[in-house]
Amino acid sequence: MLRNPAFTRPSLDRTKGDGKFTLHLIEELLSSSIPIHNTVVLAMLSSLQEPGKYHLEDPTGAIQLEYNAETSFTGGLFTENIFILAEGWYDEKVFHATGLGMPPAETRSESDKLFGNFNFFGGSSQVALRVSPKLKKLEDKYEDSMFVIMADVWLDRPEVLEKLEAVFRGLADSPPFCFILCGDFISETENMNHAELLKTGLKSLQVILQRYPGIMQQSQLVFVPGPMDIGITGILPRPRLPKNLTKDFEATIAKAIFTTNPCRIQFCTREIVVMREDILTKMCRTLIKEPIPDGRESRFKNLTLNLAKTILSQGHLSPLPTHVLPVFWPYDHALRMPVLPDMVVVADMQEPFIERSSDCLVASPSSFPRHKYQFHVYWPSQNTIELSQI
Repeated sequence: MLRNPAFTRPSLDRTKGDGKFTLHLIEELLSSSIPIHNTVVLAMLSSLQEPGKYHLEDPTGAIQLEYNAETSFTGGLFTENIFILAEGWYDEKVFHATGLGMPPAETRSESDKLFGNFNFFGGSSQVALRVSPKLKKLEDKYEDSMFVIMADVWLDRPEVLEKLEAVFRGLADSPPFCFILCGDFISETENMNHAELLKTGLKSLQVILQRYPGIMQQSQLVFVPGPMDIGITGILPRPRLPKNLTKDFEATIAKAIFTTNPCRIQFCTREIVVMREDILTKMCRTLIKEPIPDGRESRFKNLTLNLAKTILSQGHLSPLPTHVLPVFWPYDHALRMPVLPDMVVVADMQEPFIERSSDCLVASPSSFPRHKYQFHVYWPSQNTIELSQI
């Protein structure tokens, strides 16, 4: 935050005006015996006592937060456990907020100025692959390479398999580089025969794929498990689908990759993060205050834009209280984005959306069967994405 030119470190001279905001620690506020006006605090929004009462918490302490109808909420979806910038005044162990906002997200070009070519994305290389001139030439050479992204690929539904084959048929002459298929892969998630339904569905998909040898030979098929797929449910990150259920499919379809949720994909210099989770749905259920549309856009468009801003400003794929979406703490690093990628796919069950914020794409293809068989097509060379429908 202190790298942002809009902020400065705390100064003993509070009368100094340079047009910048001064960040204060909660410890400093608590130690003051007089009111402090026009102050800004970077802290986590938490509920430490009764429901509906919120506190600002940082490593040095916690203070009660008071806000009212005149308090402005800007630039995100405000839920418990997110980090916010609170502007206002402090008196008698209470912070009176005049405005609450998200910390400004740092674009990748800004991060590069400080961290250089260090690899935050993942993989064995310590140098970020996005700066490789060889990979950039390869990316330009295959400028027509594309990704097809869809969610809720219900393999137990004949009508879904029929539409999926229609997609394969339409792309058979120029196969995409990659199909990203997100769960849930079974529509009847509470069925006692879930495992058998999944094996049968993968067998049906295998038969369909064998009709299109070009796709089998040229296209990667990445399977990202959904929140209700068989295995560990209701927590992030979650492991791949059980290998005992997918081994027959993998033995036949050589380019199939069954991965974790979330997962990271590196295509030449492009960095892509994919998560299958109904994050917008869950954030809307726990909002402290819903963002107000400015009149030029719909309520849903306003929500998706603020969702994108929230995820990117938090640098985390799950900015939610753990009682809403639990996190497996030893692997929480898999949800973090200290440096923003080129694209984040959240694959929510709501309507499809595409947003761009801080030079990063945030997109959701929606549920393939629930929303008229819509999906996304992504071109890495241009870093552009389009909504398609079969």
